[in-house]
Amino acid sequence: IVQLLQMGLNNTHGYAGLPGLGMGLLSSDAPNGFLITATGPTAPIYIAPGGFPWVTMTSTGRIGVGTTTPSYMIDVEKSGAADIVVSTHSIIGSVEATFKLQKSKSSNILSLGTTLTGEDLGRFDVLGVGSGVTRVPGFNMKFRQDGAAGASFVPTDAYLETCTSAAYNTNQLVLTTGGKVGIGTSTPAQSLEVYQVSGDTAKI
Repeated sequence: IVQLLQMGLNNTHGYAGLPGLGMGLLSSDAPNGFLITATGPTAPIYIAPGGFPWVTMTSTGRIGVGTTTPSYMIDVEKSGAADIVVSTHSIIGSVEATFKLQKSKSSNILSLGTTLTGEDLGRFDVLGVGSGVTRVPGFNMKFRQDGAAGASFVPTDAYLETCTSAAYNTNQLVLTTGGKVGIGTSTPAQSLEVYQVSGDTAKI
C-alpha cells in the first residue's frame, strides 16, 4: 500500500480513463492487475484486478464487492453463487470462528452505553424479490434484550419469523432468556407453549 501511495504521489503522468470509471490513477505493477483511484475529493476508489472493479470504496465509507454502487456499508454482489466464509485454524479446542453482532446505547463510536430491556440487539434477514420487483423479506431472526444488563451477560430473547405472501408470521418461534420456547407467543409461561391465533385449541 505504501508503495502504491508513493507511486501516486510521484507519478504525474499515470492517469487514464476506463469505460464507466472516469479518470484516475492507473497502476499495473502487479501481473494482470490494476489499481484505479478516481480523481476528485468525493470520487470512489476502485481496486480492479484484471480490469474489472471488484472492490469499490465510496466517499461515504461504503464498500462494494462486485458492485461499483454499494447500497450498504458492505455490499457483495455476484452473478451466480456468492459465499462469505469465516475460517479458523487452531490446535486449541476452545478457539472457534466467530461472527458477532454488537450494539451500544451510544451514538458515539468511541464510547459504550449500557443497552436496555426491550432493545433489538441484532437481526438476520433473508430476502427475495417481490411482485413489485423490489427486495422483500422472507425470514428473519432477531435478538431482543429482555431485562437489565448484567456485568458479564445481557438477557436476550431470540425470535424466528417466516413470512406469508402478505406479512410476517409474528412470534412463530421464540426462545426466551429463561430457556422457555414459545410458538405463536413471545411470553411462554411453560417450557413449551403453543398459541394458536385462530380456533379454540392448539395442536401439537
